Amino acid sequence: MKLKTLIPLTVIAMILGWRVGAQTNDTSKIAARTNEFKTILVTNWVMMPFAKEVDGQVYDPRYSNKWKESTGLPNYIGDVEVDEIIPRGVICSVYLADNAGGRNFKKNIVIYNYPNPNELTVGAILHAYACMRVANYRSGSVSYEAYDCGTPYVKPLPVVKSVKVKMTNLPAISSTNSMVGNP
Repeated sequence: MKLKTLIPLTVIAMILGWRVGAQTNDTSKIAARTNEFKTILVTNWVMMPFAKEVDGQVYDPRYSNKWKESTGLPNYIGDVEVDEIIPRGVICSVYLADNAGGRNFKKNIVIYNYPNPNELTVGAILHAYACMRVANYRSGSVSYEAYDCGTPYVKPLPVVKSVKVKMTNLPAISSTNSMVGNP
């Protein structure tokens, strides 16, 4: 190969190699692109129509494994009869159905916050209710198993999410109340 052809090819190869290197080694554009977004925390306040409050804790009975649809007895078939009305609840007798169509006394329990408490009377039979086991109720020297149907929770609950936003879309935030976090 002649030297006249080799020199221009070498120069062209050097120029192309320099241009490719310049394109792949420029990190300033990459760094600028990664800083375009920031992660911020967004709080939405939502109402939970199914939420119940028991002893200061909020539960969703549909998803909490502490809530049962009965008296805590496995495979319960029978009646729950109101014996006495107490503050915030009722003392009840639990009867199991027998094969002859009668009922056999099983135990006494306390049910707090039964729905529609003003409609309860002594001797009334309670219908199915969602409740959770709570600390026993003591009356003198007698201790009863206790269950709580909960009270409706009517305050909104916070739901916090991390959201990535473009820096150009961020609202002005004061330095004393900054919500911007690092990704």
